[in-house]
Amino acid sequence: MNPYLAWPKSAKVASVLFMVISGGFILISAKEILIPIALAVLVAFLLHPLVKRLTRWGIPRIAAVILVVGTSSAFVAGLGYVVSSQLKSFADELPSHEPNIELKVRQVKAMFKGGTLDRLTRMFQKINRRTEEADPEAAAREQVDKGAAASPETAEVAREVTDLAGSAAAAAENTVSPGGRGEAAPEPPPATSQAGPPADLSSAAASLMNSPLISSIVNILATAGIVILLVTFFLVQQSDIRDRIVSVAGRGALATTTKALEEAGMRISRYLLMLFVVNSTYGIAVAFGLWLMGVPYAIMWGLAAGLVRYVPYVGPWIGATMPIAVSLATSQGWWQPLWVIGLFVVLELLSNNVMEPILYGHSVGLSELGVILAAIVWAWLWGPIGLVLATPMTVCLVVLGRYVPGLRIFDQMFGEGAAVNPAVRLYQRLLARDGEEAEELVEEFLKEKSVIETADNLIIPAVSLVRQDLAHDQIDDSDAERMSEMLRDLMEEVIDKGRAGNDATPPGETNERPLVMGVAAHSEEEAVLLNVLNAVCSDAPCRVEILSSKLLQSERLAAITERSPELVIVSALPPGDLPYARQLCKRLKATGSARRIVVARWGHAKSVDRSPQLRAAGADDVVSTMAELEPMIQTVYHMQQVSRLAGNAPEGRAVVQAG
Repeated sequence: MNPYLAWPKSAKVASVLFMVISGGFILISAKEILIPIALAVLVAFLLHPLVKRLTRWGIPRIAAVILVVGTSSAFVAGLGYVVSSQLKSFADELPSHEPNIELKVRQVKAMFKGGTLDRLTRMFQKINRRTEEADPEAAAREQVDKGAAASPETAEVAREVTDLAGSAAAAAENTVSPGGRGEAAPEPPPATSQAGPPADLSSAAASLMNSPLISSIVNILATAGIVILLVTFFLVQQSDIRDRIVSVAGRGALATTTKALEEAGMRISRYLLMLFVVNSTYGIAVAFGLWLMGVPYAIMWGLAAGLVRYVPYVGPWIGATMPIAVSLATSQGWWQPLWVIGLFVVLELLSNNVMEPILYGHSVGLSELGVILAAIVWAWLWGPIGLVLATPMTVCLVVLGRYVPGLRIFDQMFGEGAAVNPAVRLYQRLLARDGEEAEELVEEFLKEKSVIETADNLIIPAVSLVRQDLAHDQIDDSDAERMSEMLRDLMEEVIDKGRAGNDATPPGETNERPLVMGVAAHSEEEAVLLNVLNAVCSDAPCRVEILSSKLLQSERLAAITERSPELVIVSALPPGDLPYARQLCKRLKATGSARRIVVARWGHAKSVDRSPQLRAAGADDVVSTMAELEPMIQTVYHMQQVSRLAGNAPEGRAVVQAG
């Protein structure tokens, strides 16, 4: 047994918080080391199928790894060379499009002239002028400046004053020496024509290497080299690394570790492969479409669009920004930019709604909210590269959460499976007095399931939760009564829709159908579940009557004795139902008013089966689901038909059959 399961809840919460906080601190502090390792792991997952295929063809593993890694590196380097050369050509060509850019800017300004933006601009200018007029000092200075500019005589006087002030300052500087007043200042040494020493080449090289651009290039190349080295090592030593991870986990966790590694590897490999296919086809489609439209350097923009699409959500529109801007700068009209925008919109819709659902499916195992939260968290931890690594890294955490109890929070927060099953959701909505959402939940369930499956998998578990919380004082009697009433109304509105028009009995034979009566053992929740019998019996030619739980037991027994039904169903809901159900069965058996008694002990656990005690009290059968009860109700009608045939048969034939 896992010792973690025996920990108190507070210790479990504290351990999870400690792991999350310490893990976040390590991820932030050691990101310079962890980012290349994470990139290398993802690239190794992407290239592993190719290496595996080559080894199956008889190529040695080391040679296959070198071939795959070398070819991939050369391909990436070639793409980088093409992009850099096209980018340089575009930068050299851009100044020639300056007149077209100015024309577009003037057209945009003319388009918005007199509009909302223009009116707002003029309003702010008017407010600024009024503010300056309200400042008297600023107004006086403005008047002086205007007067000086308007009067030539005033301007001449100002120039003379300025010249006199300059002459006085020069005379004072010539007559005052550094040593004291009245001494002549020493003449400066004559200038020499000899040039200074040549600049130090080492200092120039150091300053060049310390420039931000060179530092960024060096860091990128160093990271790329480390990633290539790690990818080669991971692919060559794959079996050894796997064995080491299993040995660290220990013999007791061998099965869990193996399943986690297999599931994580399968999900990440499929995700990366499908992501590569989607982004590659997206980039090719962008390049081809831009080439048809005549946008310059279409290959470069298509490649950039495919690369930035690895960044979730914002990547596609970042990739669309530059082609749209280039089209605006180089095209003569406005049609080409509009066509470029339409191209990206159409491709994004096709990619999101057609290709990704077909290729991805549910292979990743993350919810949409989980993907968004993962992108935010990893971008905060590792910056832009964290957006690229967000989905694969979160997949690993979700897989660990499925197999490691202490990390289950990651599966619950980011996994695609619902954290709450439908029955708990229905109970929670009833507890929150949200009848509309509860009705929507039942309707959605009925679209995929039958009435019997809806009762067994949704309604009965929800009512059982009501009963359990009532027994443990989590809710009071008023809450239980309110939720029971909501369930009763809900089933009348929703379940009756599913059985509308399914009456299998022809008109005029209602009174001839066998009678099935339902009676609750002692609570209102048990009576609510009996209402589902009307839907269950929609295809059975039987009459179903439900006795109110508010009647006294003697009144219910009298009603059953008076009607003499073919079948009596005693509804019992654990816990605390057994004494009431046994007493009711004994009294029904004593009166002999029912031909058959079935106790429906809804959702009881097999480990606490009380069927022998109920049978000893007079019950003919004990069931726990509607699926078990429905065939018994169907049998009642067939037994009645057999009895009628036997009663209507000729006497001689009956004797022969008896003999």
